[in-house]
Amino acid sequence: MLVLPLYYQQVRGKSVLFTGFLLIPQGVGMLLTRSWIGRLIDSIGSRIIVVTSLVITIAGTIPFAFADANTNQILLAVALVIRGAGLGGLFIPIMASAYIEG
Repeated sequence: MLVLPLYYQQVRGKSVLFTGFLLIPQGVGMLLTRSWIGRLIDSIGSRIIVVTSLVITIAGTIPFAFADANTNQILLAVALVIRGAGLGGLFIPIMASAYIEG
C-alpha cells in the first residue's frame, strides 16, 4: 500500500492530489466485494475466502511489478480494481474471524 503512491509520485511524476485520484479504483474494488464477501463468510467460512483473495490480490499487484513511466493507465486502473477486490476479500474475513474468536 505504501509503494503505490510512491510509484505514481516518483516514477510517473504526479502530484499528491492526482495520486489520490489514481488510487480510487482500489477503493472501488473493495467496495464492490464487501457485501457478498460477508455473505460468503457466513456460508463457507473465512479460510477459503482469505486464500482465494490472496491469490486475487497478487494477480492485481503483478502489473505494478513490471510497470514503468509509460505503462498504460487503464491497465493499472483495472489492476487496482482487481487488487482492491482481493484486499476486500482479505480484510473482511480476517476482521470477522477476529471478532468471532475474541
